[in-house]
Amino acid sequence: MALNDPRLRDAFNVHQAGYLAKAARLYGEVLRTDPGNFDANYLLGFLHLQRGEFEEGERFIARALDINPNSRGLFNRGRALQQLGRDKEALACFDKAPAINPNIPEILFARANSFTRLRRDKEALADLDRVVALKPELADAWNSRANAPTAESRRRASPWKEANSP
Repeated sequence: MALNDPRLRDAFNVHQAGYLAKAARLYGEVLRTDPGNFDANYLLGFLHLQRGEFEEGERFIARALDINPNSRGLFNRGRALQQLGRDKEALACFDKAPAINPNIPEILFARANSFTRLRRDKEALADLDRVVALKPELADAWNSRANAPTAESRRRASPWKEANSP
């Protein structure tokens, strides 16, 4: 990230120091004079995600991606969409990201989570297999792989749920 604008550099430094409200204000000042600034849009979106403000974070990251599509931005927008319960849209982000860089395990892992929530079990398992092949030290991927639902496990659980629901 080339932070050529001194105002943007200041905002970034304040952001990294943990002063999120001040950093948000500084990013906003940059965007008032340069609304098409990729870095300001992306970093302000990321800041909103850090604060749990997923709607705002998604909006600013989407603006940044309109300027410069990239795999990290698609990953973070997808994660925001997952938090908002918009898994189909999240999946669209995660599907685009590997086209830019197919070897980022975190993106494949997030996509597997969306596949699971959408009950697309075979695709989830395929992504989890790829994640553990790319990054075998990622314990969460192994755990998800071991506990991944399948059509068969869902079918077997169904009678229990019916018998034990209020």
